Amino acid sequence: MRFSQPLVPGAADQGNWTGRHLNLSWTAGLAVAIAPDKILLDIIPGAPNIGPDVVSYSPPPYDVRSTPGLVPAAAFADYPIT
Repeated sequence: MRFSQPLVPGAADQGNWTGRHLNLSWTAGLAVAIAPDKILLDIIPGAPNIGPDVVSYSPPPYDVRSTPGLVPAAAFADYPIT
């Protein structure tokens, strides 16, 4: 994933991340801000869920923050994965 604002690198709460990929629901087993504009998600596949590939972020806790000022990232749902 890429964000439009610089992120504070570090671990994120994997419980805040869900999505659909290859027609399966998934949860995150690992979530880490690895660069100012990227988050790495290691996903755990779940039940069948037909539809486009998407990701959702549902805080709190607000674990993804941008710099400067440590502004928390807003929640979003069904963001297309490209």
